[in-house]
Amino acid sequence: TLPEILRNMTKNEFLQAIRSTCVYKDNCEPEYQYWYPLTDIKENIPAVAYNLDAIYSSGNIEQIEKALAECSIHNVISVQNQDHKAEHEKIDLLFRLYESDGDGYNFPWYVENYYYDETKEWLIYVSHEGTITFAGEQITQAAKKFIDNKYKVGESQ
Repeated sequence: TLPEILRNMTKNEFLQAIRSTCVYKDNCEPEYQYWYPLTDIKENIPAVAYNLDAIYSSGNIEQIEKALAECSIHNVISVQNQDHKAEHEKIDLLFRLYESDGDGYNFPWYVENYYYDETKEWLIYVSHEGTITFAGEQITQAAKKFIDNKYKVGESQ
């Protein structure tokens, strides 16, 4: 499970707790540091990241859908790091996965976004660098089972 600290938090407390589980890349200038969610993950949280842009551009969205279905993930809480809302947003993740407009699919553009449910057994993070990271035992195993390894960009040890 994800750390107990993540339960019953406000949005700002949640974002601070997530940031505290990781560190910035060492090779970045301080003003350009990028929070990379697979660097020095604490508390042995299993995590795996994939190239989200490549998954979408090659038409393999169903691989993500199958991983979500394996874990019965559908309705989730969404926290967007860069909006200024104080409240968490509840959404249908499967709808968002396939939501599109005239420019294509929208999901890869919901960046710096975290998804989880009330159990807080897992976490999904979509970055502005075109990656999707899954954290938690069951969701990482499902992701590895259904998402082609050629899309994998990193994994916690």
